[in-house]
Amino acid sequence: MTPRLQPLRFVLVGVAGAAVNLAAFVAVHALGGSAVLASAAAFILACACNSRLHLRVTFRHGLVPVSFRTARYTAVSGVALLANVGVLHALVSAGSPAVTAQLGGIALACPVNYLLSTRLVFRRSPAVFRPSPFPTSA
Repeated sequence: MTPRLQPLRFVLVGVAGAAVNLAAFVAVHALGGSAVLASAAAFILACACNSRLHLRVTFRHGLVPVSFRTARYTAVSGVALLANVGVLHALVSAGSPAVTAQLGGIALACPVNYLLSTRLVFRRSPAVFRPSPFPTSA
């Protein structure tokens, strides 16, 4: 995979995740859930979808072991969720419509998620042993 295209692939998965997020947000909010509850539920569903898509589309190289990746993904998602809900709450409190506020939250959470994911979650595994390309003298 070409590393130069990784940000583009991340954005494409993010667009799919944003669509899932907004659909879930509208559904939960329409069923009577508060904007914050709808945002959190939508974010969790979108993160679950994005996690699988990122593994298949964005970051297909040798990854850190699953247990470490899962713990890191959960932590990164928590930070992005706080950013998303914080923006949503601030915008709704300022009078913005809930869906517009959710879009604002997604807009902030996406770059936070990308930066943390590329550095902490989906990074390449360190090489355990790589033989030297230089012959050793005997």
